[in-house]
Amino acid sequence: FYDKEKNTHISAIETLRLWQATNNNDFRDTLHHKYTYELLLDSSEVKDDIIKDAFDNERLKKRFGEIMYFKEKIKEVLPFFQINDKFISCEMVDNGNVNKTFYVSTRKGDSEVKYVVQAINTYAFKNPEILMKNIDLVTEYISKKAPNSISLHFYHTVDDKPYLVLGSNVWRVFNYIPSVTFNSCEALELLRLTGT
Repeated sequence: FYDKEKNTHISAIETLRLWQATNNNDFRDTLHHKYTYELLLDSSEVKDDIIKDAFDNERLKKRFGEIMYFKEKIKEVLPFFQINDKFISCEMVDNGNVNKTFYVSTRKGDSEVKYVVQAINTYAFKNPEILMKNIDLVTEYISKKAPNSISLHFYHTVDDKPYLVLGSNVWRVFNYIPSVTFNSCEALELLRLTGT
């Protein structure tokens, strides 16, 4: 967890102590959802009593279980997309209501590589195969037209598909592009820039 006031990172345990000390429910949820789970997934600190107390909340236990489930699934999915890097971590993205989205970090040689991995919502997208074929055609066209610019790229499976059907999930993996996301915006100039 990054503490802006102190300009420093604090550990998972300190994050949970902060979580226990605050009465602001929105802030408590933010601490848990955005930071604590990811920090604790591979942490020896899980045995600490403070963490056990924090997980007494049923909703938070469910959330932790969901992240653990998807973490294992993502490890299984990446090699199908010919990504055999060493898995470092994954972070569930809370923005957006359609697909299950994760930022995934891996190590390839001496470099850290980031990907975006999504489980496509097949209730919202009834024909994910057609959806992905169309998106892939458009993104590849853009990439060829502007080869020196950063553009969206979908990774393909061994059988050259930009998606993977595995069990009940349809997965896609694309390159991580550093960016800024606004959930809402009142500045007209920012809104104008999105259309350019």
